[in-house]
Amino acid sequence: MLDNFGARAEWAVNGREAVEKFRPGNCDAILMDCNMPELDGFEATAAIRKIEAEKKPARRVRIIALTANALVGETRALPCRRHGRLHSKPFTSQQLYQSLAAAVPPPAPEEAGKFNPARLDQLCNELERAAVVDMVGDFLNEFAGRIEEIHRLNSISQWPELERAAHSLKGLSALFGFPKLSENFLAIEDAAAAADARRVRNALDSLDGEVNSATQQLRGWLEDNRALPAA
Repeated sequence: MLDNFGARAEWAVNGREAVEKFRPGNCDAILMDCNMPELDGFEATAAIRKIEAEKKPARRVRIIALTANALVGETRALPCRRHGRLHSKPFTSQQLYQSLAAAVPPPAPEEAGKFNPARLDQLCNELERAAVVDMVGDFLNEFAGRIEEIHRLNSISQWPELERAAHSLKGLSALFGFPKLSENFLAIEDAAAAADARRVRNALDSLDGEVNSATQQLRGWLEDNRALPAA
């Protein structure tokens, strides 16, 4: 699962080795088995939190507890829920991915609106890469026409149709890794729902530039991934 996510991992054979290897800031997350020799997961977690309390890092590591016992006692489970995440085995790759994604430090403000290809990579892990390539190709073939339709609907004040068109593109933009573009379509959607022509115009002012940038980046991703061999 970690290989599929593109995560880099360092392994420890027991809780004591995990504590010895830990340094504040040297990892984003720890997958902590609750039942281990030397120190179990709960004892190792307590030791790591003690190190952090002494070193006072800017960001505490996220500890994701893994247990085969879904009925782990509340006294021991509470620290997991308060300081990280508790997963009962078996767990899905989606559950693990979401827990790891929450551990990644938030992007700097200037990075927050940029293309995030990890969203497409995650789709490729869940589906066949060829299917995702086809999805992206179909989207690019239709994208320019759908943007033209957005402008046309605005020009004739067809607010319900504009709301639906923006809603669809909002979801696809987020799915393909363009958060800022998705927010722009959300602004158009909300303004159209309110039949507020001024707000729609304001949201449309920056749309074409963002669409052009997203199109170029998506085409680059498509070219790179069409060249990859099938898994």
